[in-house]
Amino acid sequence: MHYIRILRPPSFVASSARGDAQLQLLLTITTDLGESFLYPLQPVDLDVVLYLHGSVEEKGGIKLPVAKGENTLRWTAGSRVLKTKVNLPPQASSSARLSRAVVCVRPLERRLSASSAADVLSSSCGLIMPLYVAPRSNHPEETMALRRLRIPEDAAEASPLCVEVEEELGESIARHVWDAGVYVAVLLTKICSSSSSSSSYSNDEKSCMPALEKILGSREKLDVLEIGSGVGILGIGLATAILGRHEESASSTKRPVSILMTDLPEAQDRAAANISRYEAMVSQRQRQRQQRPTEDEAAKEDGNGADAGSRQAPIVDYENLDWEDGRAGVFAPKILARPWDLVMLSDCTYNVDMLPALVETLSEIHSTTSPKHTSQEDDGHHHHLLHHPRVLLATKRRHDSEKALFDLMAGAGWSIEENRTFELHDFDSASQHIEVYLFGRKRP
Repeated sequence: MHYIRILRPPSFVASSARGDAQLQLLLTITTDLGESFLYPLQPVDLDVVLYLHGSVEEKGGIKLPVAKGENTLRWTAGSRVLKTKVNLPPQASSSARLSRAVVCVRPLERRLSASSAADVLSSSCGLIMPLYVAPRSNHPEETMALRRLRIPEDAAEASPLCVEVEEELGESIARHVWDAGVYVAVLLTKICSSSSSSSSYSNDEKSCMPALEKILGSREKLDVLEIGSGVGILGIGLATAILGRHEESASSTKRPVSILMTDLPEAQDRAAANISRYEAMVSQRQRQRQQRPTEDEAAKEDGNGADAGSRQAPIVDYENLDWEDGRAGVFAPKILARPWDLVMLSDCTYNVDMLPALVETLSEIHSTTSPKHTSQEDDGHHHHLLHHPRVLLATKRRHDSEKALFDLMAGAGWSIEENRTFELHDFDSASQHIEVYLFGRKRP
């Protein structure tokens, strides 16, 4: 997959001679790690759309034409940077009027755009992920851009459910979304999607990983720990997918779901910002649903009015975790607070020097946070069941040395319970693959 990246914040340019205004853009299109530029066989035309009030729904934008004498919005083989200016409409002719605006840069041809979960999972061609960015002339230091993916939902829904995460501007790989995280985030929306007629997926498609589906579909409490979360695309993607399933479900019983994302301290600020964005989205959807008469009745039936909606939304949190600490069994309080049903990670195997610390951290989490037994009551009898958290690992292999992970996992007592390989089409090379594994480990 390729990604549109803004190399610096869009700048507002006023023209005193004509009284109009323009927006200057400097962008590139690269792979997730930025190691290569898009090299298409045919030129790719781009579209710039302005959302004046910050709402980025498909039908609410204003297309911005390229200014006279500027470079066209076309990416060709051999391109590395595209610099141009686009004309702003009269209602956005001053920087003050852009205070809430969002600009989207996306492929003009819809089939090339990774705008939804269905796009990513079903496309037979290479995709480019659009970018959303705020033109803030009063905050030139702003370094944030937004990635956004709609997930399957009724097409008539006024406010589509979306996975949204902020990432850094520029070409740095440190705080960006990566291919495996994006793919598995949308794969989880497929697994969690309802079997109702409005679902975009058939039952066969949803059962691509039945053991994982069983974990996510259980009626019991679900606790998920993510390590190496980065900006949070996977953790927030899972939370949004489960939220969508809860909204579609006719059952009034919504099991509590908690997701704890962890990474190094430098990831904390962006992860926290994305959790806040997710929480704001949840609150907005609850307000919208409470305003609908049918939803009000359903809320009353749940017995707690507005509180019923708040219970159905997964809770997402963050805590720092260095794998060098983890391999020694040193964990912060939130990690130690509960046993985990699922530990998940994506795009974490590229640095082979850290693989031993990664595997030892996973094993310490399994040993340290798993209770020796969990008591359940069934027909008046108590049964003691061993609690074995699974590990969901997703990777797009960058080099052969990453294979060492599997020997290390096997040596630590982990075994593969199920796995799938998914094709990721590309523009200019052979298709790449996303590998997804579910590991289990018996308690020593």
